[in-house]
Amino acid sequence: MATCKKLITRYQEKLRAASLRCLTLTACLAWGGCALQTSTGVVSDSVSISFGQDKTVSVKTILPDNYSPNTTWPVVFTLPPGDGSAAMVDRNLELYWDTAPKIRGYIVIAPQVFGPDLADDPPDMLPAIFAWMDENISYDAGRVILAGASNGGRGVILAALAEPTRFRAIIAMPGEFSGDTDQLSTLATKPVWLLVGENDTTWRAFADTLKASLDEAGALTELSIEAGQGHIMTIDQDRLLDWIEAALQLD
Repeated sequence: MATCKKLITRYQEKLRAASLRCLTLTACLAWGGCALQTSTGVVSDSVSISFGQDKTVSVKTILPDNYSPNTTWPVVFTLPPGDGSAAMVDRNLELYWDTAPKIRGYIVIAPQVFGPDLADDPPDMLPAIFAWMDENISYDAGRVILAGASNGGRGVILAALAEPTRFRAIIAMPGEFSGDTDQLSTLATKPVWLLVGENDTTWRAFADTLKASLDEAGALTELSIEAGQGHIMTIDQDRLLDWIEAALQLD
């Protein structure tokens, strides 16, 4: 009986991995391909940060136009869609975080990471990124917002569960969580904004399920169905920052 249970568990894990690979390929194609070349090229400087045993993560940083090390700045920590490649990092920044944050006084931190991998890597990777931030930029550790699109929307939940005290609020565009929902109690009272396209059928179901689980866990969850939009949403950058500023004012 125990052997049968092990075989079933192993099969379920393989099925889950295969399903995730299919969804990732679909997401890559929707975002313009996993080898997408962006229209503006490199949008910020990139650094390579070491963590764990011989691992590195590439991180792009966008500073406010009036950045000064004498001020502590709020941070948008954003995870990319698709396969998490450099091209996906740039695409994510171009769509949501490359202009308004610079004008309105936010630092943007954008690691090159495949969101679902955060189920394994956060014990080492996230602290390493924050250690680099501590040494190199002047930021307000109490005003860090976690945001992600598509597979990045998966990653934000995993990152928040791994390091709940580091992130003040969460934005997922859209989001999904397939783990043990009991873990979500860690996010109780945390503001969470889920956005999903009206025509994005699969991810609407994911978002509905995630909202119900977060509500049950006690998170302050909002779900916005974006009219007429599909998986890749056009969201005004100032609208995102308006929500962030309201969330930062919550006790």
